[in-house]
Amino acid sequence: MKKQNFLRAIAALAILAVSVTVSAASFTDEQLKAQPCLDQAPLPWRIDASGDAVVPAYKQWAGVWSGYWFGPKKMCHLLVLQRVSDNGEAELVYSTGKPYYEYGTFQGKITKTSQGEDQLEVVLGNGTRATYILIDKSDGPSLVATYGGFTGGELKPVPK
Repeated sequence: MKKQNFLRAIAALAILAVSVTVSAASFTDEQLKAQPCLDQAPLPWRIDASGDAVVPAYKQWAGVWSGYWFGPKKMCHLLVLQRVSDNGEAELVYSTGKPYYEYGTFQGKITKTSQGEDQLEVVLGNGTRATYILIDKSDGPSLVATYGGFTGGELKPVPK
């Protein structure tokens, strides 16, 4: 009887794990078509992409950003700014797709570059510094990114 209860508990946990995995990537078909990386990089189940915890001075940073790192291989890349305080301190979720599948929640800081552009800097779990500069382009805002000072990337906001 104990073995049967144990197996039922394992089965229930497996079902829960599958439902959590599916819930983590809940984007519309329109969003997925416009930004294919959304279903290729993992995100935690509970993230706050609403922008409610981002102060007005940094609202343009709020939400989910999707794009690619360009290097020897193009790699999907997601960034979610969950919170930004008045002094630019930020809490964010960073995620990449194949072949590395790296994600986590990190602290960063938004400052001004010498050219007056907003710049987010974050040190990732492996010690590498990622930098994002917010640029207004003709097709809308972009985050121009560098990873470790050498690999480039670009992210676009995911429409709500």
